Amino acid sequence: MNPVLQRYQDNFPRHVLAITRQLESRIMESLVETHRHRGLRLSFEPYISLAASGGRRLSSIADNLGITRQAANAVVNELESLGYVRRAPDAEDGRAKQVILTAAGEKLRADGLQVAARLEAEYEVCLGAAQFEECRNALIAIVSPLPGNPPGVQAGMSTHLPEGRFTSLLPRLSDYMSRRLMDLTEARGHPGLKLSYAQVLTLIGKDGGRMQVMASAHKVSKQAINVIASELQKLGYIERRTDPRDARQVLLHFTPAGLEMIRDAVEAIDALEAELASPDSPAALPTLQDGMRQLYTRLQPEPHLNTGELQDLANSLLSRLGPDRAQQLGELLLNPTQ
Repeated sequence: MNPVLQRYQDNFPRHVLAITRQLESRIMESLVETHRHRGLRLSFEPYISLAASGGRRLSSIADNLGITRQAANAVVNELESLGYVRRAPDAEDGRAKQVILTAAGEKLRADGLQVAARLEAEYEVCLGAAQFEECRNALIAIVSPLPGNPPGVQAGMSTHLPEGRFTSLLPRLSDYMSRRLMDLTEARGHPGLKLSYAQVLTLIGKDGGRMQVMASAHKVSKQAINVIASELQKLGYIERRTDPRDARQVLLHFTPAGLEMIRDAVEAIDALEAELASPDSPAALPTLQDGMRQLYTRLQPEPHLNTGELQDLANSLLSRLGPDRAQQLGELLLNPTQ
């Protein structure tokens, strides 16, 4: 395989982003399917966490998340309509309101912490207690000095229980990496990139990529992937070709311009990793890189590229079920009468 394409498909940021996506998806599925919470979106999590600490003013929530008050107000309004938060008078200022959790909001937070702790325990089993603790400490060391870190993230590192810090901070690192990689790639001559493009670009291998696999991996519709593919095609980065194994299907392939963009994206990955390497904690980055690679290999949060439909199905099921339940399914398939 082209070494540039291989590096693009196998790297530390990809491992972090894929594991985070799987983590958030499994938490969301459990909260909806097992705990019967309704109307949830991943973007609600920091609001629930901030409101849990005795209530927060809207301006404080916006400052902690590094967003405008108008943007924060829109999300709080949605949470209020769903019954997870309410606004109450601020004891220190009668003109102000505080956002506090309702009973439903308290239950949502408790259930979310329970699910996250269970998933974190799976990571600890995968790596072993000693290595997982080293990874958790490395994650804290890397996230702590990130530029533009909202105060809420910083506070979370000291207020979260140790067993909740990994699942709390990994999405923060993932979000930072996504945006920083986009900025670094754009700066190399690729304006107009969107974070959503990664849903297509990261799943195109040397033999192309299938839109249905992309949709399944990211839990979106095939139509949504088709929209992204059309935008990338207009930018000249990809093209559609007939699948040689099935003339009814279409594969997405990189164009020469797309491969050039991938080369620049690899340079961006190298630059980002160099930025994350801290002279104050020189062991943090290699420790977390090693742990993320092992988790990525064992949890298989993404479909392998170009391995066929059966392998893609197996990887998708493993991603959704987790290692323990996937093993139970395998035993049932081998012994259906038991």
